[in-house]
Amino acid sequence: MVARRIPSVQPSSAEENLLSDSWRQGLSVQQFNSKFEKILNYCNSGTGPTSCPQNADKLHFTWTLEGWIQGEDIWCGAMVRAVPYPSPGVAPAGLAKLADILLGPRLPILSSRKTNRQMDAIYKLGYSMLVVRPEELHDFYRRHYKNVHLIIGEASKDCMYNSACVYADLGQDSMSSVPVPPPNATHLNVPIWKFFNPEWWNNPTKPLGGPFTLSPEPYEIWPPGWNGGKDNFYLGYTVEPSCMKTPYVPHAERPRQAYIFGKYLGYFMLPEYTLFDEKGGIDASINDDFYVDFAQKENVTFLAGHFSLFKVPEGYKDPPRGIVQHERLSRPEFQKMVSNSRVMIGLGNPLLSPTPYEALCLGIPFINPVRRHDPNNKMTWEGQHPALIYGGLDEPYVYHVDHGDREGYKAALVKAISTPIERYIPPHMRSSAFLGRMKTLLETDWRPVAKKQMQIVGYRYHS
Repeated sequence: MVARRIPSVQPSSAEENLLSDSWRQGLSVQQFNSKFEKILNYCNSGTGPTSCPQNADKLHFTWTLEGWIQGEDIWCGAMVRAVPYPSPGVAPAGLAKLADILLGPRLPILSSRKTNRQMDAIYKLGYSMLVVRPEELHDFYRRHYKNVHLIIGEASKDCMYNSACVYADLGQDSMSSVPVPPPNATHLNVPIWKFFNPEWWNNPTKPLGGPFTLSPEPYEIWPPGWNGGKDNFYLGYTVEPSCMKTPYVPHAERPRQAYIFGKYLGYFMLPEYTLFDEKGGIDASINDDFYVDFAQKENVTFLAGHFSLFKVPEGYKDPPRGIVQHERLSRPEFQKMVSNSRVMIGLGNPLLSPTPYEALCLGIPFINPVRRHDPNNKMTWEGQHPALIYGGLDEPYVYHVDHGDREGYKAALVKAISTPIERYIPPHMRSSAFLGRMKTLLETDWRPVAKKQMQIVGYRYHS
């Protein structure tokens, strides 16, 4: 059985579809919010030098992660970059609606990959946004409630079932024992259909789940039983903007270098590790000579970042022999280092990371550790990056290697190192495709959808 392909918007390489992060560089959260509150006040008061551009009066609240470089970080940034502003001081085209997104955060610094891509998308589409902490949400909402369109963030459990905090529009047929706030007070509560909860993993989130849970991957293509998030809103993200800043290195100019993907030394000690020694355990896995033997035989350098010793048992501080660790690098320096590799190797963890997509975009194949319960049916396989399995990616882009198959691992390395590929970005991960999904999220009337979803999940006020 062949894995299902991911449905996507037809990609475009047009410059206007590319996302940029230059508009938010160097801004603190306070400066970021001040920028958009000025635009919002200008649009509401009508006192600006020109008319308010389309979408600028629509506000969105969002969250970001403080200085982390993880999957969720890339995601949020992509959102924001998707919603187009011109130069500072110029009324942005599309600013007419204050981007209804109170980006409901965890942090003070706009410097991530996954999360920041969301912000860049919102920005490119011409909407306004604010970054707020959960405890600030209601204060910001009550100040700007007329303009708030969406709230992207982790919903507070104390709020989402509280009749004094959220307006659920339960209707006259509701069996709720708590009365719905009267119409003249609803603007003080946040309408439940404006809350969207980003969830990296394959499951829905409370209170409404399904279409009000934003997913980074199209979980509807996962096999039945493993697709708890199949009804989530697939927003996704894109690695195209940052990747395309890094020059493509022709295969013949690259050293015989294999990059080992992973930041924790502990990955070599987990049962998911591709070459984990089930009989010898951690000690045998760490003292394995696989890499040093292969490096000598095939004239290959195994390169890796400086491994963190977080939660590593005492007495272990180095990876298996034959792996060279480089110093800590900035994001651009890291991508330049990786771009000179001929293959990227997965260790079994971390799961669903954006990094393999970045490798493919740089023209580097990825070795994806898997467990094939039925070799002829991909929908029974499990792996470090399931999206690469169920999305139908195979050689020469992705080499799926069975857990514990040392000979298969060697063969995949030899083939990947000697088989060049061009840059590859899955169509659904192009900036244009991501922008299309963000546009759908921002322009859909979610109130009737929420009303139906409340019936499905049996939503009730708790207080």
